[in-house]
Amino acid sequence: MPDQSADQSRLPSSDPDALPTGLRKYLTLRNITWLLLALILVRAISAWAGLAERMEKADNDDLLRMVMVRDWLAGQSWFDTQQYRLLPPEGVSIHWSRYIDAAIGGIISLAALFMSMPVAEHVALIAWPTILMVLLLLLNGFGSRATLGDVGAVGAMLCVFFWTKLAGFEFAPGRIDHHNVQILAMTALIFSLIWPQKSARCQVLAALAGALASALSLAVGLEMLPVLLLIWGIAGLRFAFGAAGAGRWLLTFALSLAVFAPLMMAGQIPAAAWAIRYCDALAPPMLSLLAVGVVVSAVPVLLGQWLRGPGLRILAMVALLALGLWLAAPLLGPCLSGPYGAMSPEARAVITTRIGEAQPALSVAIERGVSFDFLLLYILVLMPVVTLQAWFVRRRLGAALGFALVVMLAIGWLGLLASLGQIRAITLGTPAIPFLTGFALWHLTRGGQETPGRGGLLAVFLGTLLMAVPTEVMKPVRKAFAAVVSGSGEAMPESSDDISRVANDAGSPAEPGEPTPTIGLCRTAETMAELRSLPPSLIAETTNLGMPLLYFTRHSATAAPYHRSGDSFWNGVEPFEAGAEMQKMLRKSGADYVILCRQQDYAHSDMHFAQSLLDGETPAWLIPVDPSGKGKDSQLVVLQVDKAALAQTP
Repeated sequence: MPDQSADQSRLPSSDPDALPTGLRKYLTLRNITWLLLALILVRAISAWAGLAERMEKADNDDLLRMVMVRDWLAGQSWFDTQQYRLLPPEGVSIHWSRYIDAAIGGIISLAALFMSMPVAEHVALIAWPTILMVLLLLLNGFGSRATLGDVGAVGAMLCVFFWTKLAGFEFAPGRIDHHNVQILAMTALIFSLIWPQKSARCQVLAALAGALASALSLAVGLEMLPVLLLIWGIAGLRFAFGAAGAGRWLLTFALSLAVFAPLMMAGQIPAAAWAIRYCDALAPPMLSLLAVGVVVSAVPVLLGQWLRGPGLRILAMVALLALGLWLAAPLLGPCLSGPYGAMSPEARAVITTRIGEAQPALSVAIERGVSFDFLLLYILVLMPVVTLQAWFVRRRLGAALGFALVVMLAIGWLGLLASLGQIRAITLGTPAIPFLTGFALWHLTRGGQETPGRGGLLAVFLGTLLMAVPTEVMKPVRKAFAAVVSGSGEAMPESSDDISRVANDAGSPAEPGEPTPTIGLCRTAETMAELRSLPPSLIAETTNLGMPLLYFTRHSATAAPYHRSGDSFWNGVEPFEAGAEMQKMLRKSGADYVILCRQQDYAHSDMHFAQSLLDGETPAWLIPVDPSGKGKDSQLVVLQVDKAALAQTP
């Protein structure tokens, strides 16, 4: 590993005199930073007008987050994250963190002092992701500047502002799911490691900040655990190879995480549940893994004077790791099957075959090109380019920049390769992409030299703008690729659905290149208002209507895509494929009504029983009702369950 404390004289210059003469006065890092912050504010303000429509098309997780915040503000216990309106009366356990609810709820409570609660919610829907985006932009800008200079810093900030995965999705207005917090936390951890440290005090403070960010990320969710373990492993190797200050950072980080992680767990899980072995949250299995990491890190550092040389240090770490994992096996073993291990085979099949974000990147590229462009295309192009650039100039890089590139490339490739299994894993590589963009554009504008070339920042602007239009640029290439792979001679139809929705609940196909027409149907406030006249009821619906039902109405739902309940997955698919399964689900859940989207082509999704209901083939135990009074002009088909007739049906 390069010595991060080595002479920094070869780092890229941040001298403003390196800029073109005509632009020198205006294109400074400070001015560009203020410009981007102003544009983020303008974007937030302009998002207000379309926010209601945006939430009608929102990701299921964003809707559920607001439902949970509402429940907490209405008096549900801080430690109780059960969603009682999903499969009542027991409800479904949701493994999310109250820390995110507290931030969003705090904004709502403050805004509600001056405006109505619905308006206050809209303020929070815009303010929360905007605050996180500002922090991410500043962190990438100042963090990248330490090793890449002004040009690289601007490139990193422009990536945050223009890359669709960040600005258009994870940090967009209305996006209150937890992935943006995790991306921000892992970015903080990375920069705490790669930032050139000039004193022991700075190394300790950086390690403390990294440990706190890691504990927060784990408390929010375990999705970023592979990134944390990768960074931790790199830090261990850096110590093993004798990098100056590496032992101090590693020891401080490990011991601090040993304190912060249990505190974070205790702050959101009631004491009575501390012994429950959750595999999808910060709980005893995860704490045992962290404890192994602490021992593997601390012991070699403390015995450093006896463990001299990389070989002995790595051998000691490997031995301690093997022993620790063996001792922790009783806690970690059940978690090796992943968060879906306790679910029924039928429920797991729904996840692996029908949840878009769980599909491999190649499948998404073929079947839903827009989603592929949206999430993966830029990183797919960037990673090989940056890897080659770094290889060609490796001998001209300073120690700090060389080490930073090793870390960032490792994280980027982790996300890219993991996406081949599930496309949502691309989030693992996301924290590294702004820095790598800054490096790529620095290299292109300076030719890999140690001093900036003329026109540096202007070229960065023009190059980064390309990130805003990858979908249109690559659409013909992707269509041709899909046609070849599918063997049909025609490109597969595209859809503009959010990949977190249920793929086979999307409706009928569209013409190639056009969005699927039925996506988002019946997820609107107007549609759900058709149920307003019904008393609070338990309503059976396809998975994709579950969260809009909870968000827009006072009713309860039988189905939603959350893995601690296999029934909530199964209820939204199988009962709509066969009448016998529908009877089984209605008896078990006690649902009062069944709803269908009138314009949706359920046959395309193999939901043949649902299609037969739309076609008027109604069994005796389902009675058509018209709560909206619109007749055939209504968007929903509502069927009341005749529980007496259902009980007599074999």
